[in-house]
Amino acid sequence: MSKTDTIDGNVTYKSNHEFDLIREFDIDSLESINEAELQQVMETFDTEKNLNPEYNLIEETPLYIRHQFLRKVFFILVLQILTTFGFTALAYFIPQINDLFSQCPYISIGCGAVYCIMIIVCIIFPKTLENTICCIIFLATTTGLLSLLVASTCCFFDIKEIAIALAITVLVFISLMILSYQTKYDLTRWLGFTIVLSLVMVYFAIVLIFVPIKPLCLVFTIASTIATCIYVLVDMQLIMGGKRKYQFTVDQYMLATTTIYCDFISLFLNILRFFRF
Repeated sequence: MSKTDTIDGNVTYKSNHEFDLIREFDIDSLESINEAELQQVMETFDTEKNLNPEYNLIEETPLYIRHQFLRKVFFILVLQILTTFGFTALAYFIPQINDLFSQCPYISIGCGAVYCIMIIVCIIFPKTLENTICCIIFLATTTGLLSLLVASTCCFFDIKEIAIALAITVLVFISLMILSYQTKYDLTRWLGFTIVLSLVMVYFAIVLIFVPIKPLCLVFTIASTIATCIYVLVDMQLIMGGKRKYQFTVDQYMLATTTIYCDFISLFLNILRFFRF
């Protein structure tokens, strides 16, 4: 704050921002500015937007910036989901593609393995995703891999089972989104725990490849579903921002979208697997 300055005894300026705004006007017009006009100018000035273009979604962030970020995230998310299930529909209803996926179950295993490796690399080298081009490549690759994974997996299920699993997934996903928004507890403090949990689930999945015992597979499916629900809660708070320990910045919308998209697909596949028990 600067010291109080008075111009013609009419207007008082108490902050550096106000003083800087007035200096932009022609000196001859200063006498004609009244307090109401100055207040109108100050209301159109967004300190964060004009002075710091990159900042977290903190509680003081203007609502239009928050809404802009959320619109980008959910718009891209919808496109990813439509792409995935559009490709899945083609693979399911075109006999040649369906036969290919049915006869080559290792396609889904390969896609899942590559996806897990990508996630582990991103956890070890998080700064890789700070580059916009790397983010776009990561988003496109993830969407392609998970689309192949979902399509090849769905070829082993009935259309009714797929529809029920998708409906349950959407219902649970929306419920978790609402819960993460309504709760006052900062779930982003669990971020370190979720990373460890992810590594444990990866090791568990590797064990099941060599020891495919049905009861053990059921335990893994239940544990994986619960873990995914935790991921959704944490990731949604990272996206929503507010007074939380960790959160995505407004320029990380592609990373935020990919994160929540992976949660959605993981939840769908876990629910779909229950039809095999």
